Amino acid sequence: MKRFCQIRADSYIIRLQHLLRTALFVICGTLMAAASGYVRAADYARDTIFNEKLSDDDFATLERGQVLIRNIQYTKNICILPGISPQTDEILDILQKLRPQYLAEIMYKIPYEGNEQLLEQVEQVFLDIPLYKKIRYYPDFYDGAECPLFSTADELERTTVQDRILIKALFAMDPFSVYHAELTVKRTENSFLFTQTNKDKIKYQFIKMVSPDKMKAAIAVVHTGNYWFVYAAGGVNAPRIPFLKRRLEAAFIGRIRDFSKFYINLLDLE
Repeated sequence: MKRFCQIRADSYIIRLQHLLRTALFVICGTLMAAASGYVRAADYARDTIFNEKLSDDDFATLERGQVLIRNIQYTKNICILPGISPQTDEILDILQKLRPQYLAEIMYKIPYEGNEQLLEQVEQVFLDIPLYKKIRYYPDFYDGAECPLFSTADELERTTVQDRILIKALFAMDPFSVYHAELTVKRTENSFLFTQTNKDKIKYQFIKMVSPDKMKAAIAVVHTGNYWFVYAAGGVNAPRIPFLKRRLEAAFIGRIRDFSKFYINLLDLE
């Protein structure tokens, strides 16, 4: 009986040691991946990327290789799942903390084959701050009209903070006031993340439209199986003034749309 108990005890110890070795191997592998900047994103598929908020028509738009733009107003209408990648999760966290009253999300998928160097191209164009002044804005309320999206786009300072590049810049979008902004850019082996935040009040004439840190934009590009998945979002936490609601929404969403389309066309992705 003692012999039998000893054999069983030894068996349990061997199994426990095996489990501990396996767990240690997994933990070490995860830590090494994190240290190298490589964390594999979920493969591109409807059930691994999107939740039930994405309609069949919207998914079909992406499958045709077209840019999808959704004017969703609030974070409860976001259509991507958490856990796709650290970069998309960071965007979701930014938006949840912002609690925007105006919100749009932009998505696009790009074949990985033939575009292996995409992240380097993306980083180069997003670090080119004067390029902002070449973006054209097409106001929805004036058919055929167009104007520069940014009348001012000046880089003031560039530093490296931890794992990303931090840029301080001065922007103006007519007819709104000049404002300071902070931009961050982070590129790893398989991902890219860009964020932008206003650091000043944004005014229309003498009326405060947006408080500091209440207008944010972010773009993530992540490797998902056979595709690069591009997810961008722009949100503003600003009052929904009844008699200006439609115009303000069109102005904010139109700027997000034209900003995103400019970079997609610039990289010749569409």
